Order: sequence, then structure tokens, then C-alpha cells
Amino acid sequence: MLDERRKAYLQAMGIDLWSARSSVISIESVEDVVAHAVTSKTPELKSPSVEISQDETPAIPNLGWPELIERVSVCDICDLSQSRTKSIFGSGSVSADLMIVAGAPEDEEDRLGEPFVGRAGQMLTAMLAAIGFRRDQVYLTNLAKCRPPEGRDPVTSELESCRVFLDRQIALVQPKIILSMGFLATQSLLRKEAELDQLRGQLLQYLPSNIPVLASYHPTYLLKHPEAKAKAWKDLQLLHHELNRESLQ
Repeated sequence: MLDERRKAYLQAMGIDLWSARSSVISIESVEDVVAHAVTSKTPELKSPSVEISQDETPAIPNLGWPELIERVSVCDICDLSQSRTKSIFGSGSVSADLMIVAGAPEDEEDRLGEPFVGRAGQMLTAMLAAIGFRRDQVYLTNLAKCRPPEGRDPVTSELESCRVFLDRQIALVQPKIILSMGFLATQSLLRKEAELDQLRGQLLQYLPSNIPVLASYHPTYLLKHPEAKAKAWKDLQLLHHELNRESLQ
């Protein structure tokens, strides 16, 4: 049985618990998630105070955390650097078992320089809490490190420019599993053209190191399409099972 705290988290996410009378999950809107979810601020890695010229740094696959953070902050490989407010590197535990990857930063992320903020961040906090995680126990990042102008999707060349940074982050964190959120992150991370619903519900692989990948919906999509929250909850249950080798009761 779920304990009372987990029940509260599920209710905060807008998910009614299983009952003896019905096997259907009912999903409601999420408005008061902050009051119920764990909202402790994730620790931030500090960039070195000395500026590093991109021409003078080692190859990206050889960089440590401080140098990688600085390299992303001054990156001008593609045109997205011209329209960003801040680059978005990542946050959370650098030794996390779970790494979460989204596609491209949104408006508030661009303004604050942090991944998964605003209502989408509140939703993610509740989703993590429902399976027993705090935000500071996982590592959060985006594939694209800069927000595209006018909120458009990044083009393939832009994603490929950022891919080397993500690959290095994954190599440094060495998570046990990656949760890709949204079709853009999933297709790019796995290099597959299939629709998100065709990739959900199964263990896939991040090929450079064969780390298991599970795909699910981005919290922003869930806020706009609450009917998909039941599917998202199934994804979370599978994620919990793979991380702990036992299903939620």
C-alpha cells in the first residue's frame, strides 16, 4: 500500500488512486502542486571565475564539470547563441541514478537560466515526488542549451551542435537510467523518427553507453493535455520499477 505522503503527492499531481470499484485512473487539473510537492532548490555547480576561450579549452569529451559549464555559457557554435537570454546547463545531483532530459528551453528557463521552472517545473516536482524522488536527487537538463527564437523547435543542426554537451553530461553523471521528456528529446536522444507514443512503455537505449532510456511526455504537454496524465503515470510506474526492481503497490 502507498503511504500517506505518497498518496498526497499523487493527489497533488492530479491522479486519483486505484480503487476496488474501478480500474480506471482519473486525472484532474493541477493547480496547487507547489503546496504538496517537494520544492527544495537543487544545488548548483558554480562556474569558474576565470573565463575560458573556446579555442583554448580541451576537446569537449575531455572536459570536467567546471570547464563544461563555462564552455556552454560562452558557446556560439550555432545561431541560437544570438537570441538567448541565458544558456541553460543543468541542475541537480551530478551522481544521480536518474537523469531527465527535455528538448529545448522554454521562456522562463531562458530568463532564469535553469531547467524545468515555472508551472512545468512544479508539475515535474510532483511527478518525481510521486515515485519517491526529490529534485535534488536527480539530474535535470535540456538537449538544446539555448532557447530558439519565438519558441520554435530547434532544427537538426542546432540540436547536433548541442549534442556533444549532452553526451559529456551523461558521461559525467553516468545515470542508471535516462527519462526523456517530449518527442523532441526522445527522437534526438535515440536518433529515432518514431512518434512518442510508439516509443513509450519500453526500455530503449542511449547508444554511446547503452544506458536504458524511458520516454514520456513533457510536463508542459501534460498541462495542456491533461488527458495524457494517465499515460504519464504509467510511465512513472515503469520508471520506478526499473530503478527499484519492484512495482508500486
